[in-house]
Amino acid sequence: MSKYIRDLQVLAGISSVVMAAVLVLAISAPTRESGFLSVVLLVFLATLAGLSSWFAVRARSPAARANMRTACRGGLMLGGVALAVGYIGPLVFFPSSNCGPLLGILCTGPLGFVVGVAGGLAWRRCRRSRATSVVAIRE
Repeated sequence: MSKYIRDLQVLAGISSVVMAAVLVLAISAPTRESGFLSVVLLVFLATLAGLSSWFAVRARSPAARANMRTACRGGLMLGGVALAVGYIGPLVFFPSSNCGPLLGILCTGPLGFVVGVAGGLAWRRCRRSRATSVVAIRE
């Protein structure tokens, strides 16, 4: 198990360095206008880079892995729902539009993932603080 986690930590560290380099290049590139889509994708990439660097540094701690698991579950659940709504919604409401599924793929899916990660972390933190307060009351 420890060799497996160490290998995953190395892969996560490499991927976080690559994503951080892409973020720096994308932010520092001179563009005339930074539209909503580029901001969404940069925030999504920053969230992925943060999660992978977090795993690369703290994967040996069981509490940190539990926090990561909750954050990723929240991101995948809310991101999946947002992707489905953004993909199917335009097809239902605007059937003649040929760009409908792109809303889900490029906007609502990544935004749902980012909000889900933040929500998962907040839920885990509230649960943990509530559990420690219940233990303090019992003692």
